[in-house]
Amino acid sequence: MRLSSLAQARRIVLRAYAESPTAPELPSRGRWARGIKLHAAETRFRDVFLRSLLAEHGSRRKAAEEAGVPYRSFCEMLRKLGI
Repeated sequence: MRLSSLAQARRIVLRAYAESPTAPELPSRGRWARGIKLHAAETRFRDVFLRSLLAEHGSRRKAAEEAGVPYRSFCEMLRKLGI
């Protein structure tokens, strides 16, 4: 039973890693934030943060608890981000 749980967790992590967006390349000089609005940056961060919580905890309920938000709110965030 423990081996199957470990295999399932590994699949969840690998799937979340494959689906996660890559970090944008930052220019080496000057204003790196130029061209990206705060809302877009916050949305990217939230997406990566929620995906990592799901990968780490394996369930929406546990991830919501770890994030400190109600389960239904957490699920709504996931829905809005298309996760």
